[in-house]
Order: sequence, then structure tokens, then C-alpha cells
Amino acid sequence: MIRRSPLKRQTIDPRFVFDRSRYPVEYLDREWSEAIVQKDILRELHRVGIAAFAFDSGGKAMRARAGAGGAAVGAAGLPDVIGWLPGGKGLFIEVKRPALIIDGRIIKRAGMVSDEQAAFLTRAHAAGCAAGVAWSAWDALLIAGVE
Repeated sequence: MIRRSPLKRQTIDPRFVFDRSRYPVEYLDREWSEAIVQKDILRELHRVGIAAFAFDSGGKAMRARAGAGGAAVGAAGLPDVIGWLPGGKGLFIEVKRPALIIDGRIIKRAGMVSDEQAAFLTRAHAAGCAAGVAWSAWDALLIAGVE
């Protein structure tokens, strides 16, 4: 007999879940790295006049130089892109790679946010900032309120 866990399952905010129906098939049938998605996001945000910067909260570059013992730069959950909108409203975007889907089959799952990332984005949104998860530049523009 399998017993159910006594722990409550955490409800996942739908804003933090990849929904393949929102993307053209042509976008999902090629493999995207998180780094390429982030470059596209920054280019598009800059194109529409939004100040946005890549933020390495995990300290990837520092760890690469320091070896396995490298220290993290920021607090847990800080997003990959930080900036501000015209008028000064804060902008926080966690970048994830989209799923790779070929002929309707999921070849590689989309990147998912950690609990710390979801908590940060939820707090930022509640404080009045534009905050969310982007699997594409289109997502980032929607988070920023650009139609």
C-alpha cells in the first residue's frame, strides 16, 4: 500500500509554468539555450527602450574562475534579468529555456523555476514590480507590458 505524503503539495503559480500552446511550432522545434534566450530578451527590451541588464545571481563566472569552491554573488532567487521600465517601475525576469518539441513529442522539457525564484518573483510582483518567467523574448515583452 502506497501512503500519501503528509506534506502539503505546493500550488504552482500558472505564471511560472511553461505552456507550449503559447508558442509557434517553429519556435519549439529547435533547441534554445538559456543564454541565447537571454540575449534575445535583452536585445528586444533594449529595442523598445527598456533598461535591462543580465544579472548573474548564481555567480557562474565567479565559480568558473574560482573552481568548485566559488561563492555566489546574490541572494537565492534573484532573477537573470533586472531593470526598470519608463517611469521607474522595477523589472525582474527569470529566464528559462523553452521545451524542444519535434513532431508533437517533447524531446527536452522546458526549464523550471526553483522555489526561491518563484518566491522572489511573487514578492516583487506583490510590491508593484513587473516580474515573471520568460521562455522567449515575447514573454519578456509581455512581462514588461509591451504589446
